[in-house]
Amino acid sequence: MHRAALLLLTGCGSTTLTGTWSGECAFTDYEMVLDVELTQSEDLLDGSATAGFSWQGYDFDYAGTAAGSVAEDVVLLELELGDGGLISLDFTMPSPGRMEGECRGDGGIYGGGWLER
Repeated sequence: MHRAALLLLTGCGSTTLTGTWSGECAFTDYEMVLDVELTQSEDLLDGSATAGFSWQGYDFDYAGTAAGSVAEDVVLLELELGDGGLISLDFTMPSPGRMEGECRGDGGIYGGGWLER
């Protein structure tokens, strides 16, 4: 009984994506660090996102919105980062606390990425 209560309190086994996720997108020239705060309502996701990376000795930080959808274990997110452009995430969920897949950005950049709780 105590084990079941502990699992419910920690969120293990939960299918909701509501919460804070952190990870990165590994593009060809740099790695972009992501922090995403999501709220899930049925199969729709919305929230906020921040992204940062270093390139040629300069640091770049952006903030904006996150919007997308989830269907079974497929998560599609678009991060609108103002001057930082649009980052599209096409992820699957190999486990309840991890998403991984492909990141695409403005100008044709792409690479692998992941988010974890």
